[in-house]
Amino acid sequence: MGITFEQVSYSYKERALKEQLALDHINFSLGANQFITIVGAPGSGKSTLLQHLNGLLRADHGSIHLLDMVIPAHPAKLPKQLRQRVGLVFQYPEQQLFQQTIWKDLLYGPLNFEASAAEAELAARSAAEAMGLDEALLAKTPYQLSSGQMRKAAIASVLAAKPDIIVLDEPTASLDTSSRSELMQLLHHQCQEQQRTVIVVTHSLEEVLPYTNQMIVMHKGKILFSGEPYTLMRRTDVLDAAGLQIPAAYQLYFALQESLGLSERHQYPDASGLAAAIKAALQESS
Repeated sequence: MGITFEQVSYSYKERALKEQLALDHINFSLGANQFITIVGAPGSGKSTLLQHLNGLLRADHGSIHLLDMVIPAHPAKLPKQLRQRVGLVFQYPEQQLFQQTIWKDLLYGPLNFEASAAEAELAARSAAEAMGLDEALLAKTPYQLSSGQMRKAAIASVLAAKPDIIVLDEPTASLDTSSRSELMQLLHHQCQEQQRTVIVVTHSLEEVLPYTNQMIVMHKGKILFSGEPYTLMRRTDVLDAAGLQIPAAYQLYFALQESLGLSERHQYPDASGLAAAIKAALQESS
């Protein structure tokens, strides 16, 4: 069971006098246990859409079918287990980490969802291990951590509740190139090995191309495209309309494939593997 949006609309109310339409009759379907990316320019509605997935925002019209639950339009009640089964990671981890230590933050979710003390500790340790958090970090306060460590801790605090779906808003913001690549690999592992649906909002195509199964492109509250990244890379009309560009390194990769007459690959290498992929393409052509 995946995710389906049916005629979902949402407006931000400004001073009760003016409405700003953020989602405009959205329709799409996503498969389960996939790595999904939502891209678009600032103000396109992608973060607003993300917050509808766990009921943080409620649609004015339409409905959302998620796993075996239905999220109706406001003001109907949310499904009881929604926020346990769908974990939301905010763009700024300091908004999510609020306990005295990272360890207490990891315990909070499981305990809040009525796990026993032993179950909560096991879940917390599993989440810390999954995100590569050393034991020494768990006794620290969030503000003693680096940006990358803090972001991993925020994700681990959500994973500890064992959600079926994890949604992340700009998870690599403020991270260096190496940390971005490492984090994407960890998230991809959660999808592939732990059978979780991972949904990432980003504006950076190069970070997600090697991992994503399905991409959604948004523009002014509407869906311009929903499908495989391979197909999107050939839809320059969609990319132009959304204000997006194919990363320069991948433009070179595509041009090389075309000039050498090589068969097109549907799986894209990550940034660190791009040079090796180009070298392999040259060897294949010789």
